[in-house]
Amino acid sequence: MNILDKRATNPAAALDGTELVYVAQLGADAVTTVQDIKDFATNGFVAITDITPTSPGDNVGSKVKTDDNNVLQSCTSSTTAITVSVLAVTGSTFKPVVDINGTAATLTRNALTDVWQGTAAITLTGASPYTVTATHSDGATDTATVTIEAAPVVSSVLFSNAYSQGAGQTEHAANQTLDLVISSATPFVALEVIDDSSTATLAYTETFAATTNKTIQVTVANRGNTPTAYPAKVRIRNANGTWSAVTATSNTIILNNSQPVITFNSISYPASQQAIKSGDPATTVNVTETNVDTVSYTSTELTVANPTTKGNKTVTYLSGGYNISTDNLTVIATKTSNATTATFSTVVWIANTAPTITVTTPAARLRSPQSHTISINSNQRTLATPTLNASVGTFSGSWTTANNGLTWTCSLAIADSNTKGSANFTGLSITNLAGIEVETAGVVSTYIVGGFTQRTLTFPLWDANQIREIALGTNVYDTSKLVAFNVTRNRATTYRATVGNEIDKFTITGGNTLYNCDLENASTAITSPVIITIEETVE
Repeated sequence: MNILDKRATNPAAALDGTELVYVAQLGADAVTTVQDIKDFATNGFVAITDITPTSPGDNVGSKVKTDDNNVLQSCTSSTTAITVSVLAVTGSTFKPVVDINGTAATLTRNALTDVWQGTAAITLTGASPYTVTATHSDGATDTATVTIEAAPVVSSVLFSNAYSQGAGQTEHAANQTLDLVISSATPFVALEVIDDSSTATLAYTETFAATTNKTIQVTVANRGNTPTAYPAKVRIRNANGTWSAVTATSNTIILNNSQPVITFNSISYPASQQAIKSGDPATTVNVTETNVDTVSYTSTELTVANPTTKGNKTVTYLSGGYNISTDNLTVIATKTSNATTATFSTVVWIANTAPTITVTTPAARLRSPQSHTISINSNQRTLATPTLNASVGTFSGSWTTANNGLTWTCSLAIADSNTKGSANFTGLSITNLAGIEVETAGVVSTYIVGGFTQRTLTFPLWDANQIREIALGTNVYDTSKLVAFNVTRNRATTYRATVGNEIDKFTITGGNTLYNCDLENASTAITSPVIITIEETVE
């Protein structure tokens, strides 16, 4: 009967203060009578609390414990080299000494208590089962039984279905899979496949119901590009947690991770072209092949001659309009010895449709005297220098492109003498990458010539001639766009539609002459002339 249970039914069995301390330290299940506690004060107390393998590679399992899972009674071990953990209580001497099968335990006190804990590493001798005895220096003892359990043994481990992933295969490459068959004379519940520089596979672990035979799928590791034979290495664990020794497969596999590689080099397009179209002669795609035994070319836009023959490929147009960016030629390359394949793609440029062309100007109107950048814009890349005529103005320099012929630019000079009004771009000629030419003999687009840059007009001094008008040097296209400033008055002067006298006003006569309507301003120019600046804007 537990001492506390006895106390509940027999108050006369009340414990004294010393006894209560021991009960608190040890737990009620450690004692059964008041006399037991009195004995502890004389003989001390010791208990074996755990046994572990001294080497982490060994195993101690099947542990049977009592007293709320605190005191070890028995266990199994894969080794005779074990470490025993004990708990001891002060007896007649303050610090106890505990001997475990002839080896003294190293003890440490639990702070502010009479409880001591420690360990001793021992080697069991004799025959299994073994008795481990912990002896307190004041006389108390405790024992536990250790039964040696033989470690499981891998009786057979071998690769299955090797070299079966392709005809003529004699090697394996990284990430391929194959079966590994493991057998043991005794049941095992877990296994581990080792991954290191001397093994053929990646690491793998699995737990399962107890069995004596297990087939798993393993993944081949990358061990470089030199053909070399490697085994797999495996260990198994039984239900008690004991691992076997690491065992290599009885057969090996040759690893070689070299992969097939195809490099697309230059493409030989028909003369003077950078793309192909329907009816063009064959185009050669130049390739470099490394570790390649077989090839298979496919395309939805090209006809490929001899698609399963190695070497440079000859292709002709099959379908499609304009494609210079999306891969349209694909090859699957195979290396037979290690059953590896790789896919490579490139784009053979196609320009089987005529480009759409627009001509644009930098502003709504082109004014004089000024040079304006004219742009020929294409929805495809184009070749060679385009041609374009302007009915008004003079192209200077040559057409240039900064984006592979998507845009061509050239400068168009508009002179003051050029006719103002609507004008035409004509005579366009431009060629796409496959030699398809866009020609427009007539009008391509229209543009407006109008406006002029700022100029300064100086009127003669006011005399008997009383001159109030002066030539602009060019025609006015839109009077609403005129901006003028009377420098003499230091203020703006604005347009009026007719000749007349009005302060801070001017008009245009003959389409190309400014008339100063400000008589007061004009008539006072006796010693210094009237100066007016004027321009016709495009906004």
